[in-house]
Amino acid sequence: MKLAADHSNADTPEFSDYPLLTASASEDTVNTDPAWYTPARLLIAFCVVSFLVFLDRGIIASNGVNGDKESNTGIQGEFQLSKFQDGVLPAAFMIGLLIASLVFSELCKYYNAFRLIGWGMAIFMVSSVGCGFANSFWTLLVCRIIMGAGEASIINLTGPFIDDVAPPSQKTLWFGILYLFPTVGIAVGYIFGGVIGASMGWRMPFLIQAAVCVPVVLWLFLVHPISLRTMHDDEEEAHTDLSAPLLGSEAAPAAAVVNSLWGDICILCRHPVFLYSSLGYCPVQGAFGVYSYFGPQVMLLWSQGDPALVPR
Repeated sequence: MKLAADHSNADTPEFSDYPLLTASASEDTVNTDPAWYTPARLLIAFCVVSFLVFLDRGIIASNGVNGDKESNTGIQGEFQLSKFQDGVLPAAFMIGLLIASLVFSELCKYYNAFRLIGWGMAIFMVSSVGCGFANSFWTLLVCRIIMGAGEASIINLTGPFIDDVAPPSQKTLWFGILYLFPTVGIAVGYIFGGVIGASMGWRMPFLIQAAVCVPVVLWLFLVHPISLRTMHDDEEEAHTDLSAPLLGSEAAPAAAVVNSLWGDICILCRHPVFLYSSLGYCPVQGAFGVYSYFGPQVMLLWSQGDPALVPR
């Protein structure tokens, strides 16, 4: 106590002699957030990102892009797909999404989560170009799998960021705004794919979508990143440095990542709330996927007076 009171004493230790005190004082007085960042701006940015990735789901399901085998239009017409093959395309997308969700969730322990969203968006953009230039069903299938993998980072990591930064009294509202844009994206994708696909060919919507993603990807890579605080509240992470590279820290050992991922999966498999929630959520999402993908085709046939859909 005497040392703290006598500031004129030359032997008095500085705050720098006490790392814990220094860290606490700096957190209270120094703002380490980048200049571009405010919570509202982050919410807007993630709403745009969510809109773009879910726009794709509406595009590929639209009648202008998906087309019809009988009329020789769209993807079905060009590659002469059966209904089973057509249904495999969204299923393959989900396979990439599910596998990559585990990977991105684990990688955010080692790398900057904001940069991982950028990498996911870049994968999504390149895969969209691949879909636009696909010359066979199998090429398109591979691109859809990779595209789903890219979307995984956006779905997994945007929510935790909003949970970090949203005002406690408005957190529910902020989540409602964020998760409104996937539905809007799908709905706009139906219209966008139907109009552009019918007038300019089914490949063009994918290429336009990729072009729109370019400035978003550049922004995610070039701005100073922020950190996902809920992942590292009690750790000093390299990726909190604003000069961090594209991943945000040095490469983590692959064996460590795999072991950590396996340990987390084992924990989840023993968690009853997670298991029951997943079992209940899967059929809901399955039904939604079927309706959202095949719904436009059914409505087109109904509007054309298809005998199989006309009430008797």
